Amino acid sequence: MPISEAVLCFWKHVLSYRKSNWVIIDYPLRYVEKNEQAVGEKSMTWSVQVIKWWGMFGSGRTKKEAFKNLQDSFEKYKNASHALPRPGTEIPIKFASSNQIEQLEDIAVDFFPAILGYDFHCIFVSDESSVFDFGVDEQEIIVAINTRYGLQLTTLADGNIVRILYLVKARQQ
Repeated sequence: MPISEAVLCFWKHVLSYRKSNWVIIDYPLRYVEKNEQAVGEKSMTWSVQVIKWWGMFGSGRTKKEAFKNLQDSFEKYKNASHALPRPGTEIPIKFASSNQIEQLEDIAVDFFPAILGYDFHCIFVSDESSVFDFGVDEQEIIVAINTRYGLQLTTLADGNIVRILYLVKARQQ
């Protein structure tokens, strides 16, 4: 970690003792702009991540959109009654189960590149993953899913990928 990020983490940690109801700007953030678009990825050129909290990030076409996606993820996490970690502290990575998504691999290998622009075998996806984790527009994804798989979705709710794949599977049977 660069010294400037270490100092930022320390500073945000110290400031966190001044209040107990933290918001996303209370955390140390790292912004990254990709110079090149990776093969198979949508044009998410900006990402923002909470330093030392590797699972809390957002991506977008602009810096502002990436921050908005991060803020939305943070609020979902907070509203799910998860205890917020103190800003500036190290948060260990916890992987959710991937049993169901693995059972749906035959559908996922088509779904991911066609709908999300990613190779299923080149990313980690858990049973709790959402299409919104990929910084997608809900209406664009609904149209793409409905067109490709003959569904008639009007909303994606929380965008849980396993639930969507089960709908695709049911339609194919």
